[in-house]
Amino acid sequence: MAPRNPLMKNGTSRKAIIVIGSGRSGTSLVMQILNYLGIYSLGEVLKENVTNPKGFLENTRVLEIHQKLLKSIMSHSSLPLLPGWMASPEAAKAKAALIGHIHSNIADKQIFAVKDPRISILIPLWREVLATFSLEPIFILAYRDPASVLESMQKAYSMPIDWGQGLLDTRLVYSVVDTNCKFLPINYDNWFDSPTEVILSLSKACGIPKNKKVSALIENPSLAISPDLKRSLNYSAYRQKVPTHSQKMYELIEGFEKNRKSRQDLLNYCIYFKEFYDSLVYVSSNISGLEQRLETESTEGNKTNQLLEQIVADKEAILTAQKARTLEHGAFLASLEDLRNAQGTLQTKIQSVNHQGSSISDIASLLQQHLKLEKTEGYKTSQLLEQIVADKETILTTQKERALEHEAFLASLDELRKSQGSLKTEIQNVNHQSVSLNGIISILQKEYKHDREEGLQSNKLLTQLLNDKDTSLSALKDRIDEQTGVLSTLQLENSNKDKEISHLQHKIEQFNIQNRDIKNKNKNYRERNQTYREKEQYHSDKVVELRDRLTTVQKRLSEMENQSVLGKIFNK
Repeated sequence: MAPRNPLMKNGTSRKAIIVIGSGRSGTSLVMQILNYLGIYSLGEVLKENVTNPKGFLENTRVLEIHQKLLKSIMSHSSLPLLPGWMASPEAAKAKAALIGHIHSNIADKQIFAVKDPRISILIPLWREVLATFSLEPIFILAYRDPASVLESMQKAYSMPIDWGQGLLDTRLVYSVVDTNCKFLPINYDNWFDSPTEVILSLSKACGIPKNKKVSALIENPSLAISPDLKRSLNYSAYRQKVPTHSQKMYELIEGFEKNRKSRQDLLNYCIYFKEFYDSLVYVSSNISGLEQRLETESTEGNKTNQLLEQIVADKEAILTAQKARTLEHGAFLASLEDLRNAQGTLQTKIQSVNHQGSSISDIASLLQQHLKLEKTEGYKTSQLLEQIVADKETILTTQKERALEHEAFLASLDELRKSQGSLKTEIQNVNHQSVSLNGIISILQKEYKHDREEGLQSNKLLTQLLNDKDTSLSALKDRIDEQTGVLSTLQLENSNKDKEISHLQHKIEQFNIQNRDIKNKNKNYRERNQTYREKEQYHSDKVVELRDRLTTVQKRLSEMENQSVLGKIFNK
C-alpha cells in the first residue's frame, strides 16, 4: 500500500484561507467567524487592544515577517511596492521564513487561515509560499463603505484622511488585480443585514460542511458576531471627502458580490489604477534619485564654498603678514639710515681728532726746539711737555677705542645687510605664495562656477521631470475619460452577450459531464503519482530543515565574527 501524502488528511487535500482587504473593513470579523467554525490561525495571534477589543487574530510570527520585509525594502504598508521587489534577497528571506513557519504549524491541521491587511500587497509572495505546499489559496476579500473606513481609521488611529484614502485604494486595487478577481467579497454591513447568506457563502467557499457549528451560527449569529460591532457612524462628514474613483471601486466590488458576471469590469478598472500607481512609483523613484543627487551636489558646493572662504581668509592673513613685514622693513631701512648718519658723524669726529693729533705733534716739536733754546725754563716747560704728551696718549687711546667701535659698527652693519637680504628673500617667498594662492583661488572659482552650472542643470532637469509628470497625469486623466466611454460601450455589448453566455453555460454543463468521465479515468493516474508527491514533499521538508540549520549556522558565524571583531577592538 502506497504511503499517504502528508498534505492530505483523511483523503482530503489541505486548504489555505487568506483574508485580504484594508484595515477597518471587517478582516478581523471574518477571522472571528472562521475561528468559531474551527479554522486554525497558524499559532499565536496578536492580542486585543482599545482599537480592536475583540482581537486582531493576526499571527504574530507572520506579522513580524511582513513588517521586516517591508522595512528592509524601504516601503510603507500603505504605498505601492517598487517593481521587481519579488526578485530581491529580502523577499527570498521572507519566503523562506514563511515556509518554515507554516511547515512547523500545520502538522495535523486540515485547513488553516491567515489574516494581515499587508497581505493585500504581498499576494505574489504568498502564492509562491503556498505553491511550495501545493496549496491553492482561497481568498476572502473584506470590504466596507469607504466613508465608514475613513472615519473608523481616524477614530482608531488618528490617521489623516489622505493617508487613509491611499491605504484603502492601494490594498483594494492590489487585492483585485493580484488575485485576478478570484475571491469571495464580503461587505461588512452584510454581516448585520443578512448574516445567514454571508455565513453560507463563506462556509461554501472555504469547503466547510454544514455542521452543528454552522447551523448554530446561522440560528444565532451573535455567537460570533457582536451587535456592538455595528456602530452608528456619521458618514456624511466623510462622504464628501471620498474621491469618485474610490466610490466607483466600492460600487464595482459590491456589484461583483451580487453578480459574478461583472468580474471583468472590476478587474479592468483596478488594472488601470494599478498601472497608474506603478507609473507614480516610477516617477517618484526618479524624483527621489534626482533630489538625492541635487542634495549631494549642493553639499559639495557648500564644501567648495567653505574651502574657498578658508583660502580667501588665508590669503588675507598672508597679505596682513606681508604688510607687517613691509612695515618692519621700512622701520629697518629708517634705522639703517640713522646708523649711516651716526657713522658719518663718527667719521667726522675721528677726522677732527686726527687733525687735533697732527696739530699737537707740531706744537710739541716747536716746544722741544724752544726747550733747547731755553734750558733755564726747562723745569716748567718739561712739566708742560709731559702734560701735553700725556694728553696726546689719551687722545690716541680714545682714537683706538673709537676705531674699534667703528669696526664693531661695520660688523653689525654687515649683519644688518645679511638680515635685510634674508628679509627680502622671505618677502619674495611670500609674494610667490600669494601668486600661487591667487592661481588656486582662480581654479576653485572656476570649479565652483562649473558645479553651480551643473546644479542649475539639475534643477532644470527636475523641473522638466515635474512638468512631464503633470503631462503624464493629464494624459492619464484623458485616458480615464476614454476608458469610461469604452466601459459604457462594453456594458452595452455585455447585455447583448448575456444570451450567448447562457447558451455557452448549457454547453459547459455538457462539457462538465464529459469531464466527470475523464476525472474518473485520471483517478488511477493520481493514485500512481501519490507516492511521488509524498517523496517530493519529504525532500522539500528536508530542504527547509537544512535551510533553517544553515541560517542558524550563519547567525552563529556572524555572532562569532562580531565577537572576534569586538575582542580585537577591546584589546587595542
